[in-house]
This record gives sequence, C-alpha cells and structure tokens, in this order.
Amino acid sequence: MRRVLTFALILLNFTLCFSSCQKAPELTITSTSSIDLSVDGSSGSITFTANRDWSASSSDSWVTISPSSGKASDGTVTVTVRCSANTTYDDRTATVTIRMEDLSKTVTVRQPANKGVILPKQLFDLQSDANSIDVEVQANVQYTVSTSADWIRS
Repeated sequence: MRRVLTFALILLNFTLCFSSCQKAPELTITSTSSIDLSVDGSSGSITFTANRDWSASSSDSWVTISPSSGKASDGTVTVTVRCSANTTYDDRTATVTIRMEDLSKTVTVRQPANKGVILPKQLFDLQSDANSIDVEVQANVQYTVSTSADWIRS
C-alpha cells in the first residue's frame, strides 16, 4: 500500500510540475495594427507571435489571407493579406482576426475608393421650347464641365 501511495504522490507531483511549467497562451501582433492597400489590389503582411495553434480570418470577401492557419511557433509568424481591386467608388475597410484558443487580435485593412465621375443619365431628349436641363453628376474627384457644341452653354 505504501508503494502505491508513494507512486501516486510522485505521479501527482510530476503532473503538477508539467502543467505549471507549460507557458500561458500568448498572442502578440508585432506589425502595425492597420494595413493600407492600393485601389488596384495589392498585398501586405501581418506579423505576430503565437505559442499555440492559430487561425486567421477576414471580415470581408475582398480580403484573403495566406496561410489562414498554423502551428504554435517560438518565432515570428507572417501571413500575407491580399485584396482585389476596388471597383467601387467608396473606401473599403475590413478586419483580419487572428485567433488562438480564447485569445484574438485584429488588424484593420483599408483600401481607397476607385476615382471617377458617373453620369447616371447620358442622353437627353429636349422639347423645342426647353431652356435648360439639370444633369446629375456623381463624383469623388474634382471635375469641370465643358461642351463642344456652340449652342449648349454650361
């Protein structure tokens, strides 16, 4: 009985030592907390340390991450963040989330708007007594109005 008790105490001490010697989960972003990508589509990188297995995901489909998961590492991990071209006329913002066990960190990804001028209506039929028309213009850039016809004034 005494041998069994001694063996149980040794096993308990070994288990306590092993579990207390294991490092606590640590996830640290070592790069900047935001990435600015070009309107044409480009890539950037996020670097971090993770002492447990990790995964990465994006909040929007226009941002992809490679690799999207990995094993615990003693060194720095780098993931590549890529975006498609922004064909919209609005700035875009997404977040990349790195998860490890109960920990998560986010990095903001920003992409500027596509620049342009939109004329929702491009053809106007005028009555003979018409003196003026209103032309709607949507733009996120500076623009000027001119005409090549001498009978039209802007």
